[in-house]
Amino acid sequence: MAEATGFAILDGTIEPHLIQQAANDIDTGRIKIIRLLRKHHQFENRPICSSIRDDFMPVGFNSYPRLEVDADTAYQNFDYRILKDLLGYYQEQELPQPDVTRFGQFLWTPGQPPNSFMVLNDYAESVYITIAITPLSPANGWYIFLKGSHLHGCPSARARCGPVPTDLEPGQAIAWHGNLAFKCTAGGDGSFINLVFRVPSFQDIPWYRALMAKNGDL
Repeated sequence: MAEATGFAILDGTIEPHLIQQAANDIDTGRIKIIRLLRKHHQFENRPICSSIRDDFMPVGFNSYPRLEVDADTAYQNFDYRILKDLLGYYQEQELPQPDVTRFGQFLWTPGQPPNSFMVLNDYAESVYITIAITPLSPANGWYIFLKGSHLHGCPSARARCGPVPTDLEPGQAIAWHGNLAFKCTAGGDGSFINLVFRVPSFQDIPWYRALMAKNGDL
């Protein structure tokens, strides 16, 4: 379950022509870098970012009862149940639009020491949807998540959580908890779009409180 692991790859794919357009924007250098972070460039948001966001969450998406397949384009609308679970929503509740959309590309950097890990500072009280523009793997900068680490407040307990690679193909998406710890590799050039859903407080979500209490972190 995503609540226990802190992440899950979602069933469904973004329309291929949208992914290709985003990749072309990067390859042709038409995008300005607006922020240089420790592990990735953040690009300016372009119209293609909104198009990909809207393909992930189209008008009327909350009314989808299950995964549906478009026979003409051979792509799938996403199954939002995992996202609702991570956000603490009941399945009948409507999801909000994401608070933030970010377009980025990983940088080549020195690898982390074997027993070290990172956690987010910005938007930790959030759930992320990362949509792959290129293939994403540790070889090109994508994170290696520490399974279940979002349920531990103690750094030493987080460090004992097992690392799990989550490779993605272009157009695939993964939902992950903002408090999840992860390892960074030396790789770079992987590109992605992040949709960020803010949560007022994870402590208010029943499953999160229950699992944290079970681990002795509440």
